[in-house]
Amino acid sequence: MYVDRTNGSSLELRKSAVLFRYGKSDFEFGALQAAELKEHLEGVFQGWPLDVIQGKDYIEVRPEGVGKGKVIEHILDKMRIDGNPADFVLCIGDDVADELMFEKLNEMIANTELPREKVFTCTVGQKPSKAEFYLDDYTDVIALLKSLKVVSTKTA
Repeated sequence: MYVDRTNGSSLELRKSAVLFRYGKSDFEFGALQAAELKEHLEGVFQGWPLDVIQGKDYIEVRPEGVGKGKVIEHILDKMRIDGNPADFVLCIGDDVADELMFEKLNEMIANTELPREKVFTCTVGQKPSKAEFYLDDYTDVIALLKSLKVVSTKTA
């Protein structure tokens, strides 16, 4: 129904989520439709183990507790259990969905599961975030990655 009324929008089915994407629609109208859809879905799914998340240009419905925070926790725990703990963690994100990842890393640091000096979290754009640092835009992300490549090549 929302896809039909919002030209340029689409429905994306994933293994563990459904997304209403409106980035290719008239952004103002798409954002209004998305806000209405989010409110509707939160009402319909109240009491269900589901999260309704609004990103930059999408609404996502997924099982509770599924997301980047859980993924990063799983990867780092597996590395530690295998006897090869991470010696450098860099997480960069530009969306509200990335905040769960930053939050999980901050929690792991607070619980002394990860040393703070080995973890770098960055959000793209100056905005409130749980990330420790920010990069102005994607060109800064590319510059940072190129700098890390040069340094890692020198130390290899």
